[in-house]
Amino acid sequence: MYKFSSKTEVNKKFKLSELFREIGANKKVIEDARAVKSVVLTNVLSKDTLNLDTCDKVKEIYIFEIELSCSKVPQLFISTLDRHIRLHTVFRFVFEGKECYGVAYKTVGSGSVSLSKYYFNEWKVIQDQQENLPIFYSIDDVYYDIITKTVGLSKREGEAIADYLARYDEITALTKDADKLERAILAEKQPNIVFELNRQVKQIKEQIKNMRK
Repeated sequence: MYKFSSKTEVNKKFKLSELFREIGANKKVIEDARAVKSVVLTNVLSKDTLNLDTCDKVKEIYIFEIELSCSKVPQLFISTLDRHIRLHTVFRFVFEGKECYGVAYKTVGSGSVSLSKYYFNEWKVIQDQQENLPIFYSIDDVYYDIITKTVGLSKREGEAIADYLARYDEITALTKDADKLERAILAEKQPNIVFELNRQVKQIKEQIKNMRK
């Protein structure tokens, strides 16, 4: 993802048993975390550590590194953990020399934490060289950028995070619809039906193309 300055480093390792107790983990959560080898809070991105302004929505970003014994991400465990953290979070998963990132758009209210679904990028070989953090004006901008890098869809000028994720979700749903129609085309024998299905696929793909702009 990015190479963060030494000022952001925390590297606090948590004992799983203590973490389970703090988040009130039930049997399903503990079972979901069976592949978790370690949980480390590696970095805290804040006004002080990055010398950036804060806005109303994002005060600090916690970067967690979770080492796994398999490539299956423990979504129930991280969502349970995430709901007990009243600050924004990014999860980096590590397994056998590879890494992937996961993030859910979080809104923190006066007495509640709301999470979107989780978005993950593909597993990639860990690179020795990481990008330096670009110039940002606020912690909100950093958070938005991390989300877009994880999701992999270009953002539009002035587009809110919630709208960005809604657009991505719609693209994902439309892509599944197009794939389903293309499978139906392969199984269809009647030319007139094949023609109509092809028309629908073309229309959906044009819609997806426009939504990616």
